[in-house]
Amino acid sequence: VLSGFVLVRTVVGLRTYAIGGNVAAARLTGINTPRFIVGLYIFNGVLMGLVATLATARLGSGTEGIRWSFRLPGLAEYRIEGFGAERVSLVRARPGVRIPAHSHSGEEATLILAGRMRDGDRVYGRGDVARADEDDDHRPEIVGSETCLCLFVLSGRMRFTGLFSPALNLLTD
Repeated sequence: VLSGFVLVRTVVGLRTYAIGGNVAAARLTGINTPRFIVGLYIFNGVLMGLVATLATARLGSGTEGIRWSFRLPGLAEYRIEGFGAERVSLVRARPGVRIPAHSHSGEEATLILAGRMRDGDRVYGRGDVARADEDDDHRPEIVGSETCLCLFVLSGRMRFTGLFSPALNLLTD
């Protein structure tokens, strides 16, 4: 409700809609689009940190008591309920695990809580947020020697795109 009010009834919300609709047109209306977009990313990072704090408070300080669900060898997930249409999960992956190639019908944000993850040419570490949208087809990989723990937020659906994608897409909920 609050975010709907901000998006529809404030200057920040209207600028966000303008940039999302057409960056070039928004720039021509006088919006400093690069600065505004960076500000939105910073704000999103703060919100992700808040979600991580709330998830930690809800789950306790450690991950030992979590009832992980098997997803793939070396990859487990704990789904956190209560976030509406967004899928919010803690994901635990062992070093060397490669997530199958996939894209999304919405946005994916991954906050790295521990360990390291490579996505394309970039390596993300503790505190970094990896973002992907419907234009990204990617295959993240866990690198280094530490188990990677991530807070994963997905709006929309994940669509596997690799060799075994038809079978994997049947198994996703």
